[in-house]
Amino acid sequence: MRLMKSFLRKIAQFLWHLAREYVHPCFYADEKREAQLKKAQVCYEVREIIKRHQLH
Repeated sequence: MRLMKSFLRKIAQFLWHLAREYVHPCFYADEKREAQLKKAQVCYEVREIIKRHQLH
């Protein structure tokens, strides 16, 4: 009985690991979209800084 509980616990841990490691594909799409927005924002800020320094 103890062996069976241990075995089930190991299976549950493994499934939990998989759930954390390989999340639903829409999660990756959201992360990708956020990264692209952040990249666009940073590029815009850099261009603004360059413009300001060229004016001085």
